[in-house]
Amino acid sequence: MTILPDKDAGRKAPVIEVPGKPVPDAWGRVDQVDETTSRERVHEASLRLVEAGLSIIPVEGYEGSKSPDTLRLPHPRDSVTGKPKSSWSAFQFRRPSTDELRRWYEISGVYGLAVLGGTVSGGQYGCGLEVIDFDDAELAEPWAEEVGRQAPGLVARLVRVLTPRPGMHVYYRCTRYGVCQKLAFGAVKDDFGNSALDEKGRPARKTLVEMKAEGGYCLIPPSPARCHPSMRLYRYAEGSPELTAVPTITPEERELLLKAARSLNRWQEPLPKVQPPKAGRKASGSLLPGDDFNARASWADILTPHGWKMVGRFGEEQRWCRPGKEDGVSATVNHNGSGLLHVFSSSVEKLEADRSYSKFTAYAHLEHKGDFKKAAAELRKQGYGKKDLGTGKR
Repeated sequence: MTILPDKDAGRKAPVIEVPGKPVPDAWGRVDQVDETTSRERVHEASLRLVEAGLSIIPVEGYEGSKSPDTLRLPHPRDSVTGKPKSSWSAFQFRRPSTDELRRWYEISGVYGLAVLGGTVSGGQYGCGLEVIDFDDAELAEPWAEEVGRQAPGLVARLVRVLTPRPGMHVYYRCTRYGVCQKLAFGAVKDDFGNSALDEKGRPARKTLVEMKAEGGYCLIPPSPARCHPSMRLYRYAEGSPELTAVPTITPEERELLLKAARSLNRWQEPLPKVQPPKAGRKASGSLLPGDDFNARASWADILTPHGWKMVGRFGEEQRWCRPGKEDGVSATVNHNGSGLLHVFSSSVEKLEADRSYSKFTAYAHLEHKGDFKKAAAELRKQGYGKKDLGTGKR
């Protein structure tokens, strides 16, 4: 076992490295003594937050992973294996009870809190909670200036939480709200300031601003420092209201906030190569396999064989959880009537995050590694599409 000296010896203990077995960095760190983040304070805060109409979940304070606390969450049995599994999905539809909050507190060990976005934390019928998440607190400054120029005093009404990165979370409620989405991107730079490339050799991007809403959650004060990999705290910005007083804003004000956030985008998608149309295209009476597949196939037929699970509906919109995950929303289908699959998670094989797919496009990526010719040929074998008949043939 090797002891590695820590760069910040004044605040952290040495980090222990065990050969062949990764050890969470938080294990080798020493907590700062802070009564404001004690278990008692966390429990008291949980009672106030739920009373204020927010749904919350416990966050583990063991590895600093920002993950839901599996010891404190309910353990329903898996419908296939019969084994108990931890789940926080129940709190996407209801707020925890006082008895549940007490049980979280009575279990020994450090824990923090996270608030869930969307309908369940709307506080009243027809409202939902949204959070604008700035990756860097400096990005929030030009955003606040732009919002203040058009709506003086609006930013000061919102709940503003400084995050450990350091970044910033901005909370509000509104009668118009949606699902988690990315708002602004920037290019990833290497150590020399050049654009970095992803595993496919394309310019890599990172998320600068995103919105956490239906299906998402954010860590909040007074979570202990041990809940975050950096061992730093979530704290309210100066002059901010607390989360027990999240304001309700108008749809027009919400649109202003999001428009200002999108204006921070520093990323331009590479233009796709456009294939010129081939001579002698099919007559208007033909039906291509992909078009026929889009019209007749179901999303369950496409996604379920690859381990996806539908975890809920919101009107005509379907919510899906990715393979290898027990709960949470990894993608939506038919958001705003689009009929498309939109993927949020970056942990999905064969499908890219922050991209929308038609049924045929998703099928081609999942079944044929993005080879559309092979996908179309296979669908034609399955009876999709209509071949043109020559003149005089029936």
